[in-house]
Amino acid sequence: NRVVVPKTLGSAMKSATKKNVATLRYGELFGLPESSPDASPFVGGPRKYPVLRDEYTMKSIRMDATLSISGNAMMGESTRSSRLSVGEAAVRMATKALDVKDGIDVCLTSL
Repeated sequence: NRVVVPKTLGSAMKSATKKNVATLRYGELFGLPESSPDASPFVGGPRKYPVLRDEYTMKSIRMDATLSISGNAMMGESTRSSRLSVGEAAVRMATKALDVKDGIDVCLTSL
């Protein structure tokens, strides 16, 4: 019995699910899972001069095609992405809350 291994992840997913396949890329992840005991809006807990965590100051996101029309990569080495934002975008893409075209390749950046 010979096993046929697909050449790409996209082709493997298509043959198994018969649905659209999308690629969601992200930068360096930051943020704590909400289930973590350290999941507080403040770094080090409440203080006289509180410092908010990045999850609360960088809630905005931007989603772009991974390659621009001119062929430039839209993700740089300094791209950072919120762990919670990436999870939410993945769920929205998977549940068809967003219109996902077959073969789309997007990147998520937190701002």
